[in-house]
Amino acid sequence: MNFGEHEGLHFDNLPESEKLRFSRPDFQAQGGESWADVSSRATSYFSLLQNKETHLMFTHGGLIAAYVNHYFEG
Repeated sequence: MNFGEHEGLHFDNLPESEKLRFSRPDFQAQGGESWADVSSRATSYFSLLQNKETHLMFTHGGLIAAYVNHYFEG
């Protein structure tokens, strides 16, 4: 995710109220992406993969959630 104005900040240093915002489905980083943007970008990438191939990805929870949504919706 492009965190916009939050890019480079350490999550643990944010106020609790700010941390909670990141987990909301409607979160939009100021000057950056929303979770919908991440999902759209991930779906575009996943659609390029061939179903019969094996893929190994190292990623974070946001992209994993986008993949799971893509897999079960697509």
